Amino acid sequence: MSNSASFVSIVEKYFYRNGGWVRLKGELTVYYWPRIAGVEIAKKVQAIRYRDGYLYLQTEIPALAQQILLMIPSFLERYQKVVGKKVLRGIKVKVGSIKHEPDPDPPPNLTLDQSELQEIASCKSEICDPELATKFGEFMQKAYVITKNQKAVGGRACMSCGVIIDAAFDYCPCCEQKVNEEINAFLQYQQKINPELKDHDPSKMAGLSHLRIKNSNE
Repeated sequence: MSNSASFVSIVEKYFYRNGGWVRLKGELTVYYWPRIAGVEIAKKVQAIRYRDGYLYLQTEIPALAQQILLMIPSFLERYQKVVGKKVLRGIKVKVGSIKHEPDPDPPPNLTLDQSELQEIASCKSEICDPELATKFGEFMQKAYVITKNQKAVGGRACMSCGVIIDAAFDYCPCCEQKVNEEINAFLQYQQKINPELKDHDPSKMAGLSHLRIKNSNE
């Protein structure tokens, strides 16, 4: 469809509209750290987080921390070529324990439907970064596998968004929170225009019992 928006354009428009595009690119500095510093350095110096224009690094080796400080101008120059200017203001390094990642699990050896493979390929084709496209494809594949497993054990579709969830629930966690917020807002409005309802238990108000959402305690 020629008029359909691409995956990338949808993401860009969303973050531009919410003023978070620069912040999103800032978060990508954590992802790009191994490419900027090199795999060997990235194993010993980890990118912890991005906050307020700064990338925070951590290493267990004091001498290496000092060496990284001297290399910051070079790193910033490389980052500008990847994420652009005015995204990363500086890099801070501290000495501390780092997380040693276990070997990744092998990808699930399952056959996906042709439509699922086509959808994954279509999304990957919209991502220019080959490494990021591969990781996104692996994520989508795992998501499909999880959905199939949930269906196999009797999972059901969320009554709002359609995502597959445990059969014991009517809504996924995100939709459950949204519906609960809407119910509470409605109850507060009703109590505001009907003062006599303020002393009543909202969960027992007539006509609202069918709106209650199951939770793990029920």
